[in-house]
Amino acid sequence: MDQSLSLTSALSTIIVLYVGPDQLMPVASALAAGVGILLMVWHRTVALSRRMWQYFTKRPTVAGSQRAALKTMAGENGGSDKRNVDTAG
Repeated sequence: MDQSLSLTSALSTIIVLYVGPDQLMPVASALAAGVGILLMVWHRTVALSRRMWQYFTKRPTVAGSQRAALKTMAGENGGSDKRNVDTAG
């Protein structure tokens, strides 16, 4: 009798924990809808994640005037020193 009781409880546990396709399809559909919406606004998602990454890593951004100053210090042509030198005389 004790064995049949444990078999019955094990069987009822298996039946309760059964996840079939009819229970799984709504979950998969909701997940697919979420991924689809994410893909439709992918560029905004990437921009938001980039902004969050920069906020949490505290990387300083180079402003336009600072960028121009750095460009001037390095030379307008990327730092290479190509000058018009008169070699004729």
